[in-house]
Amino acid sequence: TGENGIGKTTFLKGILGLYKDYVGNIYYSKVNLRKIDKSNLRKNNISTMLQNEKVPDMSVEEYLCEFLNKSSFENVKREIVEIGGNELLKKTHLEDLRIKNIQHISDGERQIILFFRTILKKADIYLLDEPTTNLSIEISKLFLDLLLKIKSQKIILVISHDENVINKADIEIKMLKNEVAKNELKEVRHSEEWHKSGEKVKYRLADAMKSCMKKAPVEKITVKEITEECGVTRQTFYRNFQDKYDLINWYFDKILIESFAH
Repeated sequence: TGENGIGKTTFLKGILGLYKDYVGNIYYSKVNLRKIDKSNLRKNNISTMLQNEKVPDMSVEEYLCEFLNKSSFENVKREIVEIGGNELLKKTHLEDLRIKNIQHISDGERQIILFFRTILKKADIYLLDEPTTNLSIEISKLFLDLLLKIKSQKIILVISHDENVINKADIEIKMLKNEVAKNELKEVRHSEEWHKSGEKVKYRLADAMKSCMKKAPVEKITVKEITEECGVTRQTFYRNFQDKYDLINWYFDKILIESFAH
């Protein structure tokens, strides 16, 4: 995350090896990027979704089948379902876009096609630049849900201003500009801003716990149920609390402090 113009996309392109001259080092599996065949790396190990990508003059079906090396559009849809994107497939009406020219569809529709193209590519690393731009809240949520499903054994780096994206990240890194105009990366968890956002997440988890308690006794409620109710990952829960009882104790402490304050 970071302000517009701070250099987030430039940073992403640096990771992709698109710049020859840069200060410092980038490593992939302990191998310096300067010693790696970058074209081969981008082709076989990295899948990217950048802003304002140029697309060829062809139909959506031709584009996805050609890029993903699929023999038919049905195979593309089948693979989306296999990775857990059945609901997203229905909500985005991909079948209706099938014969349309990808250059002539709306920005939101093109964003959907680029997202499918990106996550269906077999890769170790996924780099996405503002993937939820131009999308409805409902579709954005389904995008995020699908990313969470495929992230096992993968590295997913997302540039975003979307709070829903940030809240579901395992780690948030904020790009800052200091007084000598040198860009540096800091984990937001070490900043005052992170602590403020962390408090919000804790209160959301407490609200989710209260919702779960309306359906079942405390001893039968699982962390998985709490996080699903809250819409965050288990990693986010365990970054904030040891277990559900730690969450309950924290919330009662807050209530007690606030009652004395009034």
